[in-house]
Amino acid sequence: MTDNQDSRSKIGWKTYTGGALAAVGTTGALITALGFAPAGIAAGSVAAGCQAYIGNVAAGSTFATFQSLAAKGIIISTTKAGLGSSIVLITPELRDFYNWVSNKKSRPKL
Repeated sequence: MTDNQDSRSKIGWKTYTGGALAAVGTTGALITALGFAPAGIAAGSVAAGCQAYIGNVAAGSTFATFQSLAAKGIIISTTKAGLGSSIVLITPELRDFYNWVSNKKSRPKL
């Protein structure tokens, strides 16, 4: 726990880091969902529609960068690493949160 963190807070560095890694993984998944795939632009996807609208894609553009990263498999590996790492970091935090919430509930006596 850092000096400026509330002692009652259950949010630790794992939560923040896990959230950041999840954001990285989700961004990769979104780019893939748009149609930037390792085999090229997926037919009928949003990316295919953009490419048809653009025509010749300029080298160094955002579209070209996404296409290059997807073709190299970097987007897929980043997605897997980001989401996998976030799950590993957040799972113990979620367990602690669940235990904390469970102890707060009043349970009827039988």
